[in-house]
Amino acid sequence: MALNKTDELAVNFYETNLMVHADLIYRISYALSLNLDDAKKLTMGAFGEVADNLEALIASGKTEFKKHLLKLAWKKYSDGGLGGSKGTTAISQALSPIESSARAALIFVDLAGLSVKHAAELLEMDEKSFRLKLASARRELMMSPLKY
Repeated sequence: MALNKTDELAVNFYETNLMVHADLIYRISYALSLNLDDAKKLTMGAFGEVADNLEALIASGKTEFKKHLLKLAWKKYSDGGLGGSKGTTAISQALSPIESSARAALIFVDLAGLSVKHAAELLEMDEKSFRLKLASARRELMMSPLKY
């Protein structure tokens, strides 16, 4: 039996397993894009793709939904097409100079709580390169002058 977006099973699955990550995915999307509108686009894009493929996701038996959503948000960010100006908050100013894949490494480990191994897999990097990017991003963040 095919699911549709109004099936009780699909709705319950979506709310229970996916929506619990919405705030985190939005925050991660903001930290990647440094723009509120782009963060909204990334978040909606990730959740929209999941909704469009919900039947396959349920059938797959996957349980790492946070990682799956992060991967979708990163893919949408990497694909480009975002053009908003960078934010002016202290966080935006501190993260903006960090190269995007290094910033993603920092965000996925220190904000999203992924292990180095899982974050490296998500970004399709070997662990050594990932650790170098992560260390570089942390160093840049520590040295950035915060303006309030």
